[in-house]
Amino acid sequence: MKKTSVSVALAACALAVPSLALAHGKPEGVGGEREHHAEKAHGKAEHWRGKSHKCKAHSVGYVFAGTVADAAVVTKTDDGYAGTLTVKVTRANRWARALKGTEYAVKLDGARVRLGEGLTTSLPAGTRVQVIGKVTSVVKKCDDQSQAGVVTLKKVELEATKDDAAPETGEQAG
Repeated sequence: MKKTSVSVALAACALAVPSLALAHGKPEGVGGEREHHAEKAHGKAEHWRGKSHKCKAHSVGYVFAGTVADAAVVTKTDDGYAGTLTVKVTRANRWARALKGTEYAVKLDGARVRLGEGLTTSLPAGTRVQVIGKVTSVVKKCDDQSQAGVVTLKKVELEATKDDAAPETGEQAG
């Protein structure tokens, strides 16, 4: 009898403690305080949410291709290649489309350069070029556009034109 009365008393205390804690309500700043949110306009950022990253500069892919407009000479350095190419742009992705149909000067400093088969550091006019890099972009709605449009070249691929490629040695059967 003594054991059952002790266990009943413990069970009653265990049920009474949480009910007393809930009787006082939630501590301030915990849970969904609806009246606090009701005074804010719909769709406005709350003070407890993070700040928007929309108006920060983001890097996006920047790719264009074309041919070398004038014969150019690039020099090999310890860090790669140095020099400037004038490229007549014939193809471009969305971010480089403003260059399409123009001649653009490409500085090779800091970019990886891949010379295709049969090419040396002396590049003839008409050599095919593909330029790959990043450009910073800011949403049009943002007031501060000063960070937009910074181009960083990553890779420049040069390839001989198909006319300059070595002819096939096999004969065609007719």
